[in-house]
Amino acid sequence: MKRLIAYFITISLLLGCVGNAKEATAQAKIQATVKDMSGVKRKLTMDSVKHVATKLIRYNYPGEYAQVADGHYYYMRQTGENNRYTVYRDKGKKVGSFKYTYESPGWGYRWNAFGWHEGKLYVKFSDEDDHMIKIGVVDFKQESIKTICTCKFPASTIDVSWMDVYLYQNKIYANYVMKVKARYIRKVKEYELSSGNLLNTFSDPGLINIADGKIYYTAYQGKGKKQIITFRCRDMATNKDKKVFRCTVPGKSYYFDELIMKGKEIYYYRTYGEYEYTSALAYSIPSFGGKMQQIGKGEIRNFVYSNKYYFYIDKKFRLHRQNRKTGKDKIISGIKAVKVDCTQKGLYVQKYDKWFDKDGFEDANDDYTPALYFMNFKGKNVKKIAKYTYGHMSYEGWW
Repeated sequence: MKRLIAYFITISLLLGCVGNAKEATAQAKIQATVKDMSGVKRKLTMDSVKHVATKLIRYNYPGEYAQVADGHYYYMRQTGENNRYTVYRDKGKKVGSFKYTYESPGWGYRWNAFGWHEGKLYVKFSDEDDHMIKIGVVDFKQESIKTICTCKFPASTIDVSWMDVYLYQNKIYANYVMKVKARYIRKVKEYELSSGNLLNTFSDPGLINIADGKIYYTAYQGKGKKQIITFRCRDMATNKDKKVFRCTVPGKSYYFDELIMKGKEIYYYRTYGEYEYTSALAYSIPSFGGKMQQIGKGEIRNFVYSNKYYFYIDKKFRLHRQNRKTGKDKIISGIKAVKVDCTQKGLYVQKYDKWFDKDGFEDANDDYTPALYFMNFKGKNVKKIAKYTYGHMSYEGWW
């Protein structure tokens, strides 16, 4: 079986603290005319975004975890034996260690998603056979993972291991899809983060993000090159629903959509293909009006941005820098890369390795960890932060 990849986009400075209602009312309005990729002029209407949910990001192996949060870069390495892991910040500052054992979530659970949220590392565990997930938080003092929420889903639920989970304020939102006969039904379960209590279950047309108390989702008309994607948002307090934007982009079979927002930065990210490497198209939606801009030349694997540039990995694992104003594009590093992240101080790059495209490991519990480098925005002053490892996890450790 070929290896599933989910290199989800990591945006520098994406996460923020949760504000209050007065802050929300002071948000700037965004009203602009935007020309989509087919040349049609569209209306963009929304509020500027202040507080965005933390999405638990899926990885094949825990050693691949990397995330920018609160202006810092976080990553994880397997250290020593017996499933012991250490979380680091920036260029190698130790945050803490913990030990993972199957006794923590219970027999049959596998951990497969992580997210740094308000100073804590959260973990998602999945039990595909029983259609359940658990959300845990790492306790660095006790060096363990504490389960805070257990979520049970109907037997018709499709693959809970690939279920999207968001953390927003003191809430957990689990987005799941059920197949009932020939119909696909989308739902969201809302839990209290501190207690794990189920608060609500509601319909979800296609959740792609949560920000400032609003759920953003997509709706589709047509297929292929003529498909129109409509972005809408629904206020969770008032249930008021409105259209945000609609557009047409080059169409073909896709795996998931994502809307990336922070302040007046808006990006549409569409991933293609389920197997092997993630292949995606990324677009900037200009909040001040103008034309949608494609990030990169054709399909890419991952992108981040600074005030002046986009940085992305192309299909041949090359790291590019694209000027946001002029569109000028150049390869800035000879390091073959699988993922790039960005802080105000520079770029963090996970290096491509032969294990990345191996069709299958000899042991399903093996753990792959890519080498990690730091460099400036020009791809210079390169420093190796962590080496590549290919370790082994005990039974029930990961897969």
